[in-house]
Amino acid sequence: MKTRLKFRAQEGFTLIELLVVIATIIGILIGLLLPAVQRVNRAANRMAEFPRLEALATQIQRFNQAAESNAQAFILSVATVAEAANDSETTTVNLDSLQSFCTADTTLIDLQGQVNALLAAEGGSDGRYKGLLDKNIMAKKKTDEEDFKAKVLARLDLKQGYGGAWDAIAAAMKKDSTRVKQSLFRNTDSQLANLGAKIVEYVVEIKKPDGERLDGYHDSQLESTRFELFSPAPIYRAFEIARMSASLEQAKEELGPDDPFVKIVLNGRSPKDAATELVHGTKLADPEFRKQLVQGGESAVAASTDPMIVMERNLDPVRRENLKWFEENVESVLQQSGEKLGKARFAVYGKNTYPDATFTLRLSYGQVKGYPMNGTIAPYKTTLYGLYDRSLSFDSKGPFALPPRYATGREKLNLSTPVNFVSSADITGGNSGSPVINGNGEIVGLIFDGNIESLIGDYVYSDEAARAVSVETGVITEVLRKLYNATSLADELQGTDVVH
Repeated sequence: MKTRLKFRAQEGFTLIELLVVIATIIGILIGLLLPAVQRVNRAANRMAEFPRLEALATQIQRFNQAAESNAQAFILSVATVAEAANDSETTTVNLDSLQSFCTADTTLIDLQGQVNALLAAEGGSDGRYKGLLDKNIMAKKKTDEEDFKAKVLARLDLKQGYGGAWDAIAAAMKKDSTRVKQSLFRNTDSQLANLGAKIVEYVVEIKKPDGERLDGYHDSQLESTRFELFSPAPIYRAFEIARMSASLEQAKEELGPDDPFVKIVLNGRSPKDAATELVHGTKLADPEFRKQLVQGGESAVAASTDPMIVMERNLDPVRRENLKWFEENVESVLQQSGEKLGKARFAVYGKNTYPDATFTLRLSYGQVKGYPMNGTIAPYKTTLYGLYDRSLSFDSKGPFALPPRYATGREKLNLSTPVNFVSSADITGGNSGSPVINGNGEIVGLIFDGNIESLIGDYVYSDEAARAVSVETGVITEVLRKLYNATSLADELQGTDVVH
């Protein structure tokens, strides 16, 4: 299908309405067809040598353990809130029942969203971890790295300019490993605590020159930071207590009772008691209270007796010390060494190697083809047949329930129309929304995600099972014409000249 835009005045859907339609379609596809997790890590991951990858594997494994524990806290908390809201005596807790609760009560929908987000994060990190343990992938990475390093060290000019980068990275990762626990477990996992920390930081950072501020408080970032600080979105206290209790239990277990973070937050209390007192005692759930603190500046924050603000004031020096240490001992080394390896790679291979993911404009080439999955072969495409089969197989309930327009309009559609397709294009680095163009120069799809097997692409590219996922342009025009009665818009997208 050849797609091009021609701008002309006509009746029909507006561009905003088109975007809504496309967003609806993509939302359905993500929920029903090819679940995946987005990735946006920088190319430095691919340039790192094995000491860094081994350290990453260790950190990801610990994150998985933390995420799994906190996911259970999320689930238990949602169950508590749901049972109270529905006056239910049910004591069995599982994700299916929680989804039913959240679907029945609109006040709980965003709680389910937070549960799903945490589980997705766990799945994403698990995918990366498994990729780092894949012997075939890592053997290829090792061979490529050894070849690259040998070529650099063989040339005196490259050796002098860039040869020390590998040792510098190894030393930085060795230092980083000494603070892995602090990085992972000095965490309250609390929305309210996070707001308190931002307020404490905001009133200090805003007075500094832009170049000296912490990330998140630069002039270009202030609008989004203020939006987060003053958002009227509801915060559920029972949910907060469950999350915070679980996180503090982990912190106490992993870091020990004498860790500065643990001592400040617990202050002699049990994790459950500390979480309960802090969450019930704070006024930070009220956006107006947050505004008053920010508008009052440093003096108002310093004088506040709100327990969450008091805790965050005491934690602020601990956070800043940890951040400064990481910047000086790890981040700055990785950045400088990564830049050296990037220059060395270009000096060695020039334009003969494929451009890596650096968030810059690039063309990514690949083939449309299936891949091995769970002992079988995943097809290269899905169709509208699969959309309805997926929904009906789950009794059209929960996230598998189709919108009424789709549920009643099935007979209007050509169900063999492709919906999604996968390709071996390397999209690590952020390509969502990019057009997919075939060999004839025709737009045939829009990239929106990658499969779970593609997560290892943050470190090394392999086309064995990693696939980019695209929505097919044919399904967009199919539903525009037959479900949304947007013929004029579909004509415009397809470049069809129609007399009105």
